[in-house]
Amino acid sequence: RHGGWSWAAPYIAGLYALAAQTDTAITPERFWSLAMKTGRTIKLKYKDEEIPFGPIADPAALIAELKR
Repeated sequence: RHGGWSWAAPYIAGLYALAAQTDTAITPERFWSLAMKTGRTIKLKYKDEEIPFGPIADPAALIAELKR
């Protein structure tokens, strides 16, 4: 829950590197599509309300999908 946009680019780049090791023909478009598809949504609590937040990248699910 703490961090900033400066953390996002390196994290996504690392996920892309893992994806490229699994599927050497991966494209940025396919990577992003699969990252959104395999991402998880969580619920954040704010006062008495639950707010959906996501999708959040799930590296294990992304790699498993690429291996299929």
